[in-house]
Amino acid sequence: MQEVKLKRILHEMPTAKDTTRDALATSERIVRIVIMSAFIAVLAIESWLLWQVYQLF
Repeated sequence: MQEVKLKRILHEMPTAKDTTRDALATSERIVRIVIMSAFIAVLAIESWLLWQVYQLF
């Protein structure tokens, strides 16, 4: 009985091929790129500010 449940669970799990078929829409890709760019910009600004503080000492 448990083997049947396990086989059913393993059969219903999505494979890597199934997940790659669900590609992101163009608008979702644009939003993802904008958010990642903004995050990198914030990190750059923070590192610049830390460098400015470091130069004070």
